[in-house]
Amino acid sequence: MSSVLAEVQGNEPSPEHSDRTLIAPLKHTVKFIAILAALGVAGIVLQVHLHSQPPNKVTMPGGLASRNSFVPRELSLILAEWALLYFVWRGIRLKGMKLRDLIGGSWNSGKRISVDLLLGAAIGLVFMYAIVIPVALILGGRSAHASPVVNPMPPHNVFEAIVWVLASLNAGFCEEVAYRGYLQRQLRALTGKSVVAVLLQAIVFGFVHTFEGLGGAVAAGVAGLLLGLVAWWRKSLRPGMVAHAWVDILYGLFSGLLVKAL
Repeated sequence: MSSVLAEVQGNEPSPEHSDRTLIAPLKHTVKFIAILAALGVAGIVLQVHLHSQPPNKVTMPGGLASRNSFVPRELSLILAEWALLYFVWRGIRLKGMKLRDLIGGSWNSGKRISVDLLLGAAIGLVFMYAIVIPVALILGGRSAHASPVVNPMPPHNVFEAIVWVLASLNAGFCEEVAYRGYLQRQLRALTGKSVVAVLLQAIVFGFVHTFEGLGGAVAAGVAGLLLGLVAWWRKSLRPGMVAHAWVDILYGLFSGLLVKAL
């Protein structure tokens, strides 16, 4: 993993790649999509299992809905996301690319940092109020069976809140590199259409989030579409990383209030 971090911060120039140049071998991308498909199917199986339970007994398998599993769950997600990022890194290095090539942009001035931070924060707030909450209201419903797993364990103390923030920052980095950086660019090279690439990666992103229920999968898919468009527009993942982390942080810290409102 140290090599992955070194490449993000490195200063050595990398070879130029056009929009139609594959950034990793095709068989690597096939494996990548297969992994994501398996995760999506596992999410569907989980939802089927949860929907088969009585409403007052909806719990995650293995006791994952217990309070003492909050930190292990988040740490396991962090490790899984870094494993996915490592897989991406192993693929792109075969084509002479580095992670910073996928990230794009630069933070070499206060102005650039401020613009990306403000843009990311604005996108995050719009997404929360225009998409996440309406989707939760429409698809989440008021039934325990409507969406059994939508962040079932919001943080309940300061330590858990810190862990949640760290996990959110990690997701904002790793998932943006994997989906909007690697997958979107690879699909752009394969299809020759930026719009198609943005749409396909958003569908994949939503499918991987089936473990969160229908509402979570739809919200994730719309998020992937929005973040994909931002990455295409800005030619950088940085604003999307900020927006992604910001939305996760807000939703995790305030989802308890949202659930009560529903």
